Amino acid sequence: MPKRKKGPTVWLPKTPRARAILADVQTRLAQHVREGTAPRSPRGLFYDLRPNGMGNGVTYRKTAKGSGRLSDMTAGVEQVQEIMREARHAGLIDEDLVGDGRSPEAVGLYYDTSVTNTVNLVVRIVEDAAEDYQLDPQTGQPIRLEVWSEANDLTSRLARIASPLGVPVFSGSGYDSIKPVRHTAARIAGREVPTVTLYIGDLDLHGERIAGAFEEDVRGWLTRHHDRPDEWWTVVRLGITEAQALELGVLDADGHAEADALPVDYMDDLLRDAITERTDPATRELLAERVETERAEVGHQIRERLGA
Repeated sequence: MPKRKKGPTVWLPKTPRARAILADVQTRLAQHVREGTAPRSPRGLFYDLRPNGMGNGVTYRKTAKGSGRLSDMTAGVEQVQEIMREARHAGLIDEDLVGDGRSPEAVGLYYDTSVTNTVNLVVRIVEDAAEDYQLDPQTGQPIRLEVWSEANDLTSRLARIASPLGVPVFSGSGYDSIKPVRHTAARIAGREVPTVTLYIGDLDLHGERIAGAFEEDVRGWLTRHHDRPDEWWTVVRLGITEAQALELGVLDADGHAEADALPVDYMDDLLRDAITERTDPATRELLAERVETERAEVGHQIRERLGA
């Protein structure tokens, strides 16, 4: 097994297939930027490029492990991942455009840098306070919504749609750990209304077992430890389902399909519709009116407190 390169590198693709894959990836990422749908994971880009890429001569198809060598201008998931790995090390792809749940932001400390910068920051906060004032969009709704993603790499993609609607997105990382189980049960139990979780994961036995075990564990804590009724929590599988996989032509021969195979616009519409159809529009309108009224009060109270 070759040793993975460390740190930045100088690299250019040497074969016609590698050059074509890189061109396809760069073109498709640029399209995501224009459409406001970045970042995108390497696996997701592979599905974006199926079957004929961006016109650079490569055919993209899903292959089973051990199925043999691909033709010179055919690429699978592994080839796209390899090219993107090399291109990222060489600085040929902007890291901000790549969805990678394995590289979380570090948890650190904040320090002031100077008196002037601190004063400027406080002034900007005060000036923008009224405009930035926003209440939780789920306030007053009969249920509480949240999204679960089996894959870390999908969370930023899902949050782009869910966050403006006030719906948090949780990663499936740690499904086999007791801490997220207990935290999830406590979060759901502590709400004044029932919770509906919109779940997005792969269509395969492994993923089903992990998510199923996590759900059973959370429900056990919710009902027995927090004394909430079973109907206090509902899990709805949004994707990927067998029907969706068949419709989109992404169902493997073994009956498996990856959530990343759902096209971006398809996933966006699926999630947006699932959220909006489960929320009350009249409540949303009343909340919007309340926000506008209270924004004016923010500025008034700040001036009053500062004696201005």
